[in-house]
Amino acid sequence: MGPRRSRTLLFAATTFILSVVIVLVMAEGLLRVCGYRPWRAGSWATNREPTMNEPVAGLGWQSKPGAYRYPAYKEGLDDISITIWEDSSRATAAQPTRRDDRVFLMGGSFTFGAAISDDETFGWRLQEAMPAVEIRNYATVAYGTYQSLLKLERVLDEAGDARPGVVVYGFYINHEIRNVCTANWLLGLSRLSHRNLVHVPFCSMTTGGALVRRDPDRFPQWPAKRYLATVTFGEEMFARYQRSDRKAQARAVTEALMLEMNALCRVKGIALVVVLLEMDASSKASYAGVLERAEINVVDGTRADFLDESMKVPREGHPNGRMHAYWAECLEPEIRGRIEAVD
Repeated sequence: MGPRRSRTLLFAATTFILSVVIVLVMAEGLLRVCGYRPWRAGSWATNREPTMNEPVAGLGWQSKPGAYRYPAYKEGLDDISITIWEDSSRATAAQPTRRDDRVFLMGGSFTFGAAISDDETFGWRLQEAMPAVEIRNYATVAYGTYQSLLKLERVLDEAGDARPGVVVYGFYINHEIRNVCTANWLLGLSRLSHRNLVHVPFCSMTTGGALVRRDPDRFPQWPAKRYLATVTFGEEMFARYQRSDRKAQARAVTEALMLEMNALCRVKGIALVVVLLEMDASSKASYAGVLERAEINVVDGTRADFLDESMKVPREGHPNGRMHAYWAECLEPEIRGRIEAVD
């Protein structure tokens, strides 16, 4: 290769590299102007919370045993106290106490009682209202229907003969996207990774309508995402493309999971109660119909004023103690009736 050809190739390579760099710099600047930023974890609310979850193979995560206390989200309010018992359940009393009649609560952050203290949760309120019944709250922050089912399978195996007479599943409409692990859900969890919410079990449906349990998924982890908005943008677009077909299956998957949860309970002689916590009127009618046709007990815990500030934890957004008191009032007569029927 002659000197002239070498200089030509060097010039072409240098021009190409400079062009790529210029394009990337321009893209980085444009994306930042449009609101994209390098990846960052957490938020004002979550960064003030202690890590209360621990990784569990196959399940994703579960509540980590311990006593936690952290400042309220608004000045002037009492600190938040959260107690997780050794079996990973949320405290429903000062001390765990064994009873002959037992009720297991399953679900996500609404049932768990995120952002409120133990004695404000509807699990605690139910225990106070029914001291002769043992209430165990196995709900876990960020769970959907599938992880609730997986957790229920585990706790029932561990319970042996001490299994409950009633299982209550608290259903919130956002459980749909959690069950199929959409890109948006994974993105949200990746930003909370310091809380150990990372690998997510999920399900899909076959063309024949069969439920398929999938291996846990997680959001992509591209290098340099902490420094470049272009990497963050590319990673997000790739994640959305890979999982673009999942949301369409969310309703069918969720319905199938509830039926599977009911089948598990029936085999073990347990009454399943599904409490509808928050959803639009159309979704409520749809799910109530499916559950009633399957002879699954349904409690309507929805309220028209659910989104009112009076029902939320200030500056955080989860349902507050007032909302939990309402849910306890809705559930107590249903639970009493089911326990009496079992006895």
